[in-house]
Amino acid sequence: MNGSLKTQITPIICVICVFLNLCSYDTYAQTISGKVLGEKGRGLPFANVYIKNTSIGTTTNQDGYYHLVVPPGTHRVLFQYIGYKVHSETTQTLNYSDTQTFNVTLSPEIYRLKEVVVKATGEDPAYRIIRNAIKRRKYHLNEIESYSCKVYIKGLQRLYKAPKNLLGMAVNVDTGIIYLSESVSELFYKRPDKVKERMIASKVSGDNRAFSFNQASQMMVNFYENVIELDGLNERGFISPIASNALLYYKYKLIGTIRDNSLPAEPLAQAGSSSNGVIINKIKVTPIRKSDPVFKGYIYIVEDSWRLQSVILSLSKGTQIEFLDYVIVKQVFAPVQDNIWMMLSQKFKFALSILGFKGEGYFVAVYSNYKASPALTPSPPKKEKRGIVETERRKTKRFTDSVRNSGRGDLGGAKFFNNEIMAIEKGSNKRDTVYWKKIRPMPLTIEEVKDYRRKDSIEVLSNTKQYRDSLDKKENRFSAGDILYGGYSYYNSYKKTNYSISPLIQNIQFNTVEGFALNLYTEYSKEYENRKFLTIEPSLRYGFSNKHFNATLSSTFYYKPKRFAYISTEFGRFVTQFNAYEPISPFVNSLYSLFNEQNFLKIYEKSFAKIKYRTEIANGLLLNTSLEYAERKPLVNTTSYTWVDYDDREYTPNILAGDSAAIQFRQHNNLQLNISIRIRLKQKYYSLPDQKIIIGSKYPTLTINYKKGKSGGKVPPLGGFRGAWFDYLSLLVRDNFSLKLLGSGYWNVSAGTFLNENKVEFIDYKHFMGNQTIFSTMDQDHFYLLDYYKFSTTGFFVEGHYEHHFNGFVLNKFPLLRRTKFQAVASLNYLYTGLSKNYVEIGIGIEHILKIGRVDLVSSFQQGETKAGVRIGIGF
Repeated sequence: MNGSLKTQITPIICVICVFLNLCSYDTYAQTISGKVLGEKGRGLPFANVYIKNTSIGTTTNQDGYYHLVVPPGTHRVLFQYIGYKVHSETTQTLNYSDTQTFNVTLSPEIYRLKEVVVKATGEDPAYRIIRNAIKRRKYHLNEIESYSCKVYIKGLQRLYKAPKNLLGMAVNVDTGIIYLSESVSELFYKRPDKVKERMIASKVSGDNRAFSFNQASQMMVNFYENVIELDGLNERGFISPIASNALLYYKYKLIGTIRDNSLPAEPLAQAGSSSNGVIINKIKVTPIRKSDPVFKGYIYIVEDSWRLQSVILSLSKGTQIEFLDYVIVKQVFAPVQDNIWMMLSQKFKFALSILGFKGEGYFVAVYSNYKASPALTPSPPKKEKRGIVETERRKTKRFTDSVRNSGRGDLGGAKFFNNEIMAIEKGSNKRDTVYWKKIRPMPLTIEEVKDYRRKDSIEVLSNTKQYRDSLDKKENRFSAGDILYGGYSYYNSYKKTNYSISPLIQNIQFNTVEGFALNLYTEYSKEYENRKFLTIEPSLRYGFSNKHFNATLSSTFYYKPKRFAYISTEFGRFVTQFNAYEPISPFVNSLYSLFNEQNFLKIYEKSFAKIKYRTEIANGLLLNTSLEYAERKPLVNTTSYTWVDYDDREYTPNILAGDSAAIQFRQHNNLQLNISIRIRLKQKYYSLPDQKIIIGSKYPTLTINYKKGKSGGKVPPLGGFRGAWFDYLSLLVRDNFSLKLLGSGYWNVSAGTFLNENKVEFIDYKHFMGNQTIFSTMDQDHFYLLDYYKFSTTGFFVEGHYEHHFNGFVLNKFPLLRRTKFQAVASLNYLYTGLSKNYVEIGIGIEHILKIGRVDLVSSFQQGETKAGVRIGIGF
């Protein structure tokens, strides 16, 4: 063969060999399938089926069916279900077409107490096991340095019952499966708290554009932690049955022990114990007090190593969970490599009944393809035998070195874990049926297959213009109730446009300047590809007493959703409060004016043009800017109308009496530039193909505000940057934190001053969010008893707020209050200005009244004067 021909043929042979090598796994792999049955011949849902000492496995579906792709070779396949004996089958790959069926019936495990010695004190033997598990808790919490795995999650919610009407409005909701989704993610973890997830496949029944809510990173429930935090269920968290202080909250009872020969003997087994298999203790855990945030159920603990083998634990309404009737958590663990135990599967099952709706659902996760790196020194307990510990450490070090040398434990290097917690791959929601059939670790049930087919067929039909027009016609029906209290929207789903008008109850206001005022607000929005959208908002306002007509037009284009970027323009003439952040709502002012003859709302009129721009410069660095030119005019009271007339009370003028700056307010023009920079260090986030979702940061958020302005007479102040410009600078630091069982807190501190005070109009003063009514927004940067404009300033100021939510820590100790699910809250507010000196507010209150209500008792202290009051508002 000549050199030229050999040169051409050799690459072809190499390609063929590489191709055959890559295909060898699929060629010789086989599929085993079948059904796992229980004692009464019923399918066991979500039983574990896996190859011994590996993380290659699956779970059965709701009906007990499974299928598993097995790599080449002879393997021992284990069938496991909590409370049943482990069953094993041996499988061997012969050729590419091999398929084997194993229909397995599991027998209930019989737990025996004959090996247990009962102490003379009468203490249950479970306490010895629990004390050992608590001693080993921290060891098992830190024994894994890092790992990666593949996670398949299925979520299903089913509605059994729905009301026909809710709050007078018709409810058109079908019963049956209302949500079905699947996802496949790659999950990476590094001790102590670094997490990264990459979702590579997502499927939502009936919506091929949506992404699944399933998140493996949010299902990392670790019972080796002292407190288990389950977002959305409870703000305090729940105490683990093997927490350091668990003996103060739980009662334990040993149900019995079994020997599981399918598991390898523990390296830390006591001298003289059998080397075949392990002993597993089944322990029942119950709360000492029903009101405590604790679980009840069963935990299975391995003798000698005192690790968890599986758990079945539940939460009920008595443990202060929100919205749900109960939650059941089920976890199964097994060794996957060199005695490294990892979670094989996890399931959350829940039920709800609220406002006439009844239903249930679950999320199940299957973990596979683990690559784990153990910690070199996972801090074993001091009392363990030194020789055993050293042996374990040497073994751990050898394995860790091998993992690192192979490159499996690197997880992409030092920069792999960054601020991106989760990334959803583009096109992950476009995977076809062939892909899902190959990658799905558990077969779909007949009901799930029907749901996919029905909803996917409906979606294809719903994308046609004819179908959407008919659906829009039904949804866009007009009723009198829409105008009165609900508002009305006209949506064209095919063109992705929406027209809406605010309800009449929000449109009608009353104040002493305009009398009754009609404030009509409308909006047009248009959605484009990749979450870009445009809004156009005209507003019309007419005062029937002062006979003034005002109107504005604003438009905003959101053009880079992943950077939160938009540009906005607005112009027109309108009325606004002296404090542009609106410390009192027009609705509350209307109530106080008409029923209590008090007019706290102080407004002026401005004709203006404004442009705003926002973008995220870098992760955690957000820029907000605006430039406004305005003509400002004073307004006066034109009516003394009220529904309840008090002889000793009359309306105050629409100026701030006693403040010379307000009295001198005259018509003027103003040009103003505002720049705000928000800095959030190491901001965590999720990345979707066309969206970024902020999770937060463990560091406080810093906001820098700078304002430059100039006011003048009737001649617009556009003659350059020289002259009487004023400059304002402020800093704001805020953060929130969790004390777990003790509740959660929020604080913020701000300080600022005018760098120069060249002709600062009262409108441009630093105003504070005061309150003089019984109603409060309960916002965490507001004062409860402070006059709206009493301490407005152009000088130096310091402002601070702290609010602590006890989240049931206090009130659930009282039997009667416990049933109400009320929660205690405390607040502290502080203000320093040249006039106020040290102004302090202290408040205590109750929140979660009927889920949303809050009542606070507040006292204020300022230069020897005290004041007290009750404030009510919304408090979740």
